[in-house]
Amino acid sequence: MKEKIDLIDHEEEKQDKEFKKKIEAEGFFNRLKPYTKPVINSIIGTLVSVLNGAIFPIFGMFIIKMLFALFSTYDMQKLRKDSDIWSLAMALCAVTGFVTVFSQKLLFGIVGENITINMRDKLYGALIKKSIGWFDDRENAPGILNSVLASDVQALNGASTEGTAVILESTFAMIVGIIIGFSFNWKISLVALGCTPFMIAGGAINSKFQAGYSEIDDDAYKDANLLAGDTILNYRTVASLAHDDMIVKEYDQMVEGPIKTAFKKA
Repeated sequence: MKEKIDLIDHEEEKQDKEFKKKIEAEGFFNRLKPYTKPVINSIIGTLVSVLNGAIFPIFGMFIIKMLFALFSTYDMQKLRKDSDIWSLAMALCAVTGFVTVFSQKLLFGIVGENITINMRDKLYGALIKKSIGWFDDRENAPGILNSVLASDVQALNGASTEGTAVILESTFAMIVGIIIGFSFNWKISLVALGCTPFMIAGGAINSKFQAGYSEIDDDAYKDANLLAGDTILNYRTVASLAHDDMIVKEYDQMVEGPIKTAFKKA
């Protein structure tokens, strides 16, 4: 019987390794494609994000035009006329921005929630098909699995939809900004563009730090969830031994790590 269980565990471990290799080969976004529904929401959301990204540099151009209109003439009629034109242009940008942001959040929000619910459904289906021995592992306790279903799957929502929207907005804001900048003054635009690699390098270094801190937090919360799950499942034993305060203190110590990393992030 033991040999049979060991054989099952070995097969599951082998399948897990093959599955991880498959994930690395396919890539994150390719694996999410089957769950990204409805597709029309993603297409319209992409177009809206592009338009929303282009609004910011255009709005900045209108502000500059307004400043030039205010400081370059003492003719009140011309000042009124120019001010009305650029004020109307900024108002139209504001209205367009409201529509694009609202549409983006709505469309990508629906797609993100569909991804979340589909992933939870598939993950739960995979969990109930696991062998009994798999749940005996301390790392596969009910508390940890519940945490994965509740928080880890929810993180896919932001990583897939909101992250895509931000990337599209930033990319097209940069493209439109470069075009506007070079059309007005190519020398200053070259100087500003020369600072971009340093900003990218700084962002990359910051993301590495953030990723490292996130791994530390995940391990700390994993142990804390495991302690909480075991305590609740065996609460009669805990109460009979009068270890309530001790477990609460231990839980506090486990979650102190993420608090310290939060200060480091700040």
